[in-house]
Amino acid sequence: MDSIHSADSGSKDANLPMMSTKTTKAALGVVIAVAIIVVLGLVRSPENSAARPSFRCPRDIIDVSASLPTVVGQADRLIPKGLNTRGHQYQIISAIWLAPVVPALPGASVLKRAAVRKCGQKIAERSWALAVQFPDLSPPAGAATVVFIAKTSRGWVLY
Repeated sequence: MDSIHSADSGSKDANLPMMSTKTTKAALGVVIAVAIIVVLGLVRSPENSAARPSFRCPRDIIDVSASLPTVVGQADRLIPKGLNTRGHQYQIISAIWLAPVVPALPGASVLKRAAVRKCGQKIAERSWALAVQFPDLSPPAGAATVVFIAKTSRGWVLY
């Protein structure tokens, strides 16, 4: 699994990753691809049905901003059991904070709408959207699926 790092300058924006123009364009491409997957519902094969969480909406969500490495670390801890990966390799290929930010990240509105439909506005705005890819599964199951993660009073949860 690739490591993800963020800048830590001690300022208010220390949790925001620093990206070059090339990295920004690549990230934009991933966000758009994930948004298309969400909108079109391409990941619906029976082979991947166990890889989608069937969790209830989280309760007692804590309104905190977390660093990207924290979110990805918690997701790495939860995904193997929570998505029932059945031992398949997975990669987190994108993580988008769904809180209202200015300027809005391209594609984030599509992911936020999916989270709002699933659990409501308040929960969606305190969550992250994660694109999770299963590279050793054949397409379309190997393409990607989107899950959401949030911090509650009892810890981090996938939904």
